[in-house]
Amino acid sequence: MANEVVGVDVKTQLNGTLIGTQTGGSLSVSPDLREIIVKNEPSGGATDWKARLSGEQEWSVEHEGLLLNGSDEYDLANGNASLKLNLDTGDGTPQLLEVPSLDSIDFSLTQELAETGGLDEPLWRYLRPAEREFSIDISGTYIEPTTTDGEVHEAIIDNVMAAGGQSVGFELNVFGVTFTGDVALGDLEMDAQTGGEDATLDLSMASDLALSKAGSFGAGIEPIFTAFMNKSLVDVGMLHYDGSAPETGTKKYTGSGYYGEVSISMADGEEVTTSGTVEGDGALSTGTAA
Repeated sequence: MANEVVGVDVKTQLNGTLIGTQTGGSLSVSPDLREIIVKNEPSGGATDWKARLSGEQEWSVEHEGLLLNGSDEYDLANGNASLKLNLDTGDGTPQLLEVPSLDSIDFSLTQELAETGGLDEPLWRYLRPAEREFSIDISGTYIEPTTTDGEVHEAIIDNVMAAGGQSVGFELNVFGVTFTGDVALGDLEMDAQTGGEDATLDLSMASDLALSKAGSFGAGIEPIFTAFMNKSLVDVGMLHYDGSAPETGTKKYTGSGYYGEVSISMADGEEVTTSGTVEGDGALSTGTAA
């Protein structure tokens, strides 16, 4: 059909500006279909059919893309990402040490959104920012703890196994942007399989109080992290693009909301990727691109 739209031509905007290096995006609208069971129809006739009434509507926009390095170029995670933990390796003096032999790091920022509004508002979901948290999940090669190279793994394992293990400081560096704070060490898994593959160590960490960020990503991505860190309301839209600009006269979908989640994923031999989800606050509007 002549009017079918190719996926690459539907793009996501943030505050009126195209989000950089997108690889995917989606818009979801979900009416709450209320179930009504009555004994008879309005006409008085008996019925055993369920009825549905459209209730509160909610919407969200998700987007995925690549993270650019400091020179605004595509690059791999290797050599451009690291995680350090403030650990005591046995001398009684904790110090910031890089976790060795990592295969992947997944960093997620999550913001809870409380529902607000009332009978005076139209049937759309209304939100306000609430608590925030972050998590870090890592996976890498298991190193024998009794060796010099394995002292970091030994300190990690000792912390997790200790009753009432203490939270530790961390420093996550991605393309020269540094995130710092404290984390509580959570689930730890050591996995050993046949087939000549290395044994692995997986660890989950969760926030223990505030997160700090130093440095900036490229112009197309940095506003996402700024909005999350500042708990800011953002305007998002999905539009049909013709090259570098929206195609005149085509349908557009726009609304305001808050970032519920932002994440960065890094893996050995792969490009660094980022994703985000904006939860709609109030109505999603439709219009025509000018």
